[in-house]
Amino acid sequence: MSTKDIFEKQSYVSVDMAQLLEVEPYGLAPGLNDTRPVLIFKSLDQRLTLAIPLSPLDAGISVAQSHGVGTSSSPHRLALKILQQLQYEVEFCLIKKVKGHHVFVEVHLRPENSEVCTMKLDSRADEAISFCLQAGAKFFVESDAIAELRELEARPQMHDQPPVKSFGFESKKVPYLM
Repeated sequence: MSTKDIFEKQSYVSVDMAQLLEVEPYGLAPGLNDTRPVLIFKSLDQRLTLAIPLSPLDAGISVAQSHGVGTSSSPHRLALKILQQLQYEVEFCLIKKVKGHHVFVEVHLRPENSEVCTMKLDSRADEAISFCLQAGAKFFVESDAIAELRELEARPQMHDQPPVKSFGFESKKVPYLM
């Protein structure tokens, strides 16, 4: 089965847009106790603020992409070229749910000459946010996810916990550590 066949067999992805709130990236901040950076999103009316934890790598990519001066490079440029060759584009990123210490999103794709999204990809937010920013996607959040995100912000981060088991790294008992 060819890639084109896979894309053509995708069906319409239904999303109730009335249940979603559009948000836009506002800025990047260090997380609680400097454990994970967070990307701040604000609703279009500026009444709601959400913090989405990112990996340090995705946060760095987001910052590098946001400057837009010179010949900025992005690791997502190739993936966007592939989508362009397949005649698909990123329509929007839906902030969907929180599971443990991770936020999950759906990245919705549509054919270039269509009004209908035909594909969605589930991903962790810290693996998809900078890609969606580079693609110029809109961001939405489900109303159910807002309360979960607020709870995540108040929850102690897993990095704040002491390690459960020591592997000898602290005392350099492992011969290949300097």
